[in-house]
Amino acid sequence: MNFAAKVHLALLVMLASPGQAAAQDPAPTRASVQDAYVSGDFPRARTLLEDLLAKAPRDPDLLRRLALIEAATGNPDTARRTIDDAAGLAPHDNDIRMARANILLWQGDLAAARMESEKVRAEDGGFAGLNEFDAHLRRALAARKLRVQSLSFGQTVSQANFASGASQTWTTQRGSIALAWAPDSVASLDIEREARRATDTRVVARFAFPIGSQHVYVAGAVTPAADFKERWSLAAGAELRTGPSTDLLVDGRYAEYISANVGVFNLGLKHRFGNHLSVTARTISLFGSGQPYRLGGSLRSDYALSDRSSLFAELASYPDTEDDGTRQLHSFAAGTRLELDRTLIMRLSASYDKRSGSYRRAGIDVDLSWRFGR
Repeated sequence: MNFAAKVHLALLVMLASPGQAAAQDPAPTRASVQDAYVSGDFPRARTLLEDLLAKAPRDPDLLRRLALIEAATGNPDTARRTIDDAAGLAPHDNDIRMARANILLWQGDLAAARMESEKVRAEDGGFAGLNEFDAHLRRALAARKLRVQSLSFGQTVSQANFASGASQTWTTQRGSIALAWAPDSVASLDIEREARRATDTRVVARFAFPIGSQHVYVAGAVTPAADFKERWSLAAGAELRTGPSTDLLVDGRYAEYISANVGVFNLGLKHRFGNHLSVTARTISLFGSGQPYRLGGSLRSDYALSDRSSLFAELASYPDTEDDGTRQLHSFAAGTRLELDRTLIMRLSASYDKRSGSYRRAGIDVDLSWRFGR
């Protein structure tokens, strides 16, 4: 289940019985916790709760609320421990049972989540939040079945001008299929055929999956009879949540080319400014190719115009390896992502590259993706 869905479900749980909560404890500080939570101000809600818990550390309702904040801010293990503490203090409280069911669901423990919800249903079949929980549980169960998640096809046409004065038109066709078998676990197969003076066909297999609240991937690529692409490569990386709005990006890659073997290590930081803008900065370090360590970097911004459209721009300068060895590549790209309907996405972009002592290239990219199961 993705982060947005978790927050949405957490809000449903917190709001499941607002009338009951108010009747049991009308204290304004407790009401302020709920107001901060519902408005999405999780740091303030946590601060208020910690103040209340300092005076009443064994209050099960306060622990329930703290567990939901931990879950909504991407700390499922801490949320589980906190809600277990609350359940130990009030084992027959249906609000706590329902919160625990949802936290178990977010952790992927579907059998335990169902058992907890059935305890609530046995005592109160109309308990607020049960219907929403059941819908999320059905989706989580369906997500564990192997299924096609998406199909993508794309085309690039570019003009390359060489230092010698010659020019060429390059074309690239690409296709991708993605299979999902569990929440946030995806395997994809990409095939890219690029025609220059020679033609290389590169095949990439990639597996992405969660470990706790973090996301990692491993990938491998091969280019049979390679000319300018790598013969083979292996890569791995992770996206690590370091704060409510910040992720640390780490990945590495080792590749064998005709002219050299190289290793690349990237370290990045992605920060979200509100609901619309995110900025990603990366360092790009290259080792090998018979040359000293070389460093580059990139800066990318993404801006959401609406729920169905966004813009991006990226500027980069980094060491890049092709058949003529490793050279510094300076590039700029910009484009848009458009959801034409609930299943079809179009991406349009333009790019410009300058490869030191080699060529300048300007290109246009068009990609279409079909999503399934939405």
